Amino acid sequence: MRKSLVLVSYGWLLIGSLAAQTKLETLFVSSSEGGTITRIDLATLSSTTIANVAATPEGLTCGPDGRVYVALSGLVVSGKVPGGGPRGIISFNPDGSDLMAVLDFAATPPLDASGGPEGPSFSPEGELFFNTRASHGFPHTGVWKLRAEDAAPAQIILPFTSENGEATAFLPRDPWAGHLLAAGFHAGLVVRRAPPFDSPQPGIPFVSGLTTPNGLAINSAGDVFVAEDSTGIIKQFSPDGTFLRIFAIAGVGIRKIAFDSADTLYAAGTSAAGPIIRIAPDGAPTAITHVSGANGMAVCYVAGEVAAK
Repeated sequence: MRKSLVLVSYGWLLIGSLAAQTKLETLFVSSSEGGTITRIDLATLSSTTIANVAATPEGLTCGPDGRVYVALSGLVVSGKVPGGGPRGIISFNPDGSDLMAVLDFAATPPLDASGGPEGPSFSPEGELFFNTRASHGFPHTGVWKLRAEDAAPAQIILPFTSENGEATAFLPRDPWAGHLLAAGFHAGLVVRRAPPFDSPQPGIPFVSGLTTPNGLAINSAGDVFVAEDSTGIIKQFSPDGTFLRIFAIAGVGIRKIAFDSADTLYAAGTSAAGPIIRIAPDGAPTAITHVSGANGMAVCYVAGEVAAK
């Protein structure tokens, strides 16, 4: 596995002589139990396992370079990774090829004494941020950022939960544009941090009183959706943290969530079958496929061919 810290944005919409290229919305889902990454075409709902990382992949995100970035938490999974897998972040092309290491916690002080990463996301400036969770006997150590020009990641939110940090996300609209949100599973809250991210600071509570918040997603209006792992409830908040409404998914808990461009929400269910649930803007849920052990998810734009006119 080769290693790269190059986080650069580039265009990848190509025009061929016989066919034009377009960008197709594609859902990527990690399985923390199976150690796999599944790619789901949202137009056809066909699914393909594109990578087996032999570890515990959890949160994932779309990079500005067209690659998919995945957090390897190092979590112990009985029967799969009984001793705990590596702690770090990897990336690969949307077809699963060219797998490379982005960050190895064990080889990167001070993260060598931190639990593994969770909930990666990119800032509007293209910097990679990630939360941390307890693993390998190491604790949650807050939220960190990684830039290509830095020798090591920098801590930007101090620890705020007793054990597991989860998803992160950036608010897109003024007056909160560029503010970072991070979920604390055991603390039952989501914290917020305003830029610039030049020093470690405590997170300011955005919402509290939640039950095992795991996933975060933000729609086109800038509203924040928080998925509760143990209840099957997704709560919607305005960008200032005002509660708006609840979506309840019967029979499953919810891990990570992600929006497509039409504000359709996708959720990873926690039941044994691993339902991948599509939730229409009116709240109607539909299971579109299953990924056993589904955990992280992200909707990315992937180049694909369409017939030339």
